[in-house]
Amino acid sequence: MTSTISVSVKTKIIVVSILIIFFIAIASLIGTIFTIDTINNSTIDEYKTDIYDKKKKELENYVQIAINTINYFYIQSQKQNAKSTDIYKKQALELITKIRYSKNGYFWVNNSKHIMIMHPILKNLNSKDLTNMKDKEGNFMFKDIVFLANQKKEGGVVMYMWPKPNEKLAKEKFSYVKKFEPWDWIVGTGAYLDEVDAKVAKMKKNSEESFEIVILICSIIFVIVLIIISLMTLALSTKRDKKSTKEEYE
Repeated sequence: MTSTISVSVKTKIIVVSILIIFFIAIASLIGTIFTIDTINNSTIDEYKTDIYDKKKKELENYVQIAINTINYFYIQSQKQNAKSTDIYKKQALELITKIRYSKNGYFWVNNSKHIMIMHPILKNLNSKDLTNMKDKEGNFMFKDIVFLANQKKEGGVVMYMWPKPNEKLAKEKFSYVKKFEPWDWIVGTGAYLDEVDAKVAKMKKNSEESFEIVILICSIIFVIVLIIISLMTLALSTKRDKKSTKEEYE
């Protein structure tokens, strides 16, 4: 009888230990999934910020290239008489008008009086005063562009709504603008937020697919552990019953 009680107590201890391990495994699984999900979300946010910052720097570099191009013609004009300035301005604009990059990249030039000097896509805006031009959100974008360009010598980013080339629907756009002081030209180029969002969405989709695979693997491991625990418990229970039956006959 004492032996039976001893086996029963040992079995209970083992079962309790197994249950503790079982619940720890569940907690660990939940914790792991939660941690991975948190890391994924944090990574996506960081990725979005990183993409935006890189795009901003890219636009800044493009604008600087355009400014350097204009500066070349300005230097040439200074070597000639004053009457040649308009000729070099025209040559500079003709060149900037033709420059394209990426899929929809282009440059425009306006001045501090909000006059559009050159827009290669919406040519109907050329020579117009755009002081009171608003986007669909009610922003006076050219007032913002002129204000920023005059305030920051190094240039900066302006947010507004603007249609893509060959499209009518205005979308969120961020442009880098910088002023070429000698000719009072403000040069700008921009990108659309949906392009950044598309890259983030692709990254998020890949991340979610990876997350689903991790959950699947963890679930499989969990089921395997559960089966092992169940088999161990069954084996111990069977062993105890056999031993109890043997002792009764003895």
